[in-house]
Amino acid sequence: MILNLKKVFLFLTCIFTLCFVTVYAETSETSVPPSCGITDSDISNFIKNYKKIDAELDKLNIEKSDVNTQTMDPERVEILEKLFQKYGITGPGAVAKFSMINLVYITEYTRRSMQSTAVTKFIMKKTESSESWEEMKASINPDDYNLIISRFSDLAKAFGDQDLPPVKETKKDKKSDKEFWTDEDTDELKDAVKEEVKDAAKEAVKETVKDEAKKQLKKGLKNLLPF
Repeated sequence: MILNLKKVFLFLTCIFTLCFVTVYAETSETSVPPSCGITDSDISNFIKNYKKIDAELDKLNIEKSDVNTQTMDPERVEILEKLFQKYGITGPGAVAKFSMINLVYITEYTRRSMQSTAVTKFIMKKTESSESWEEMKASINPDDYNLIISRFSDLAKAFGDQDLPPVKETKKDKKSDKEFWTDEDTDELKDAVKEEVKDAAKEAVKETVKDEAKKQLKKGLKNLLPF
């Protein structure tokens, strides 16, 4: 039985994400970070000119995920500041705005993607129960975060991604002394994997039947036609 490779890749990605946010949560600060000053117009121009900006970044051999004022050479930051302002992301601070829009979108897209299968739903539940997502969100100004999330559908279209539904928030239980991973969690993960394999098997059978039906139909038509 062959599992959908895309789903397997997503599962592994989510495992790494879970580890990352758990560690990150332990080191993040509780103070509210300053806003980047992002406006709805900045996001609209980001969306409108996304392909042009992406092409220019390619020419500069810069990955979108590497755009960061804290880690980039000041000269490159200055070049990018002019580039982003040219495409309507207002400055000063256009680089920080671009970086934040990109970061929040990718974070939220990953979070929403984690609801797509039985396994990733389980991982999402564990992440939510540890409050890791909330801790990570605390590292981003809430005004910036909420504004960017409000344009998620538009950003997904610009990135060429599927427009995923929001995460269904659950009531947060009071913190307890329960360890993060228990035997019950292992059993639940096993059940989730079984469910995933079952779904993958169903899809594989559907595709096989569909392909076979096409072959038989083609064969039947060929026998009926005189040429």
